[in-house]
Amino acid sequence: MNVYKRATEGFCDSDCSNFWIFAPVLVLMMMVSLMVETPSTLAILASMEENSRDISLGINEIMVQVIDLIPGPLITGAMFDSSCRLWNETSCPSSDGECLIYDNKTLSVRLGIFVIAFSALSGLFFLIASLFASRSNKSIDLVQSIERK
Repeated sequence: MNVYKRATEGFCDSDCSNFWIFAPVLVLMMMVSLMVETPSTLAILASMEENSRDISLGINEIMVQVIDLIPGPLITGAMFDSSCRLWNETSCPSSDGECLIYDNKTLSVRLGIFVIAFSALSGLFFLIASLFASRSNKSIDLVQSIERK
């Protein structure tokens, strides 16, 4: 069976009807993730003594960079590489070449699960931290009220 296929210029037809669900959810997730920045900075400032606030903010920023910016691109790259259906072979033995065709459905599912899982994990850690902070504040208030008497 000889089947000839032709490439044509332009975009492929898409029957993606989930875009109108995906876009608002993405905007909502971005808003929620950005709304955490100010309370987390205020929590760091409130929980530290005045002479160590600068260094605590610096250490927090370094930890964010190390935990987020180093493994993030490596994990994302591994997801892209594992979703490749056709590699362009190169003559260089140390390189796998570049991907010519990705399995878009697999890639989108993997990236979506990755983002949702780490966003949920981040939210859980923030919730746990806020619970411990509120307990700590209650105990500090209790100690201060006892000391006043």
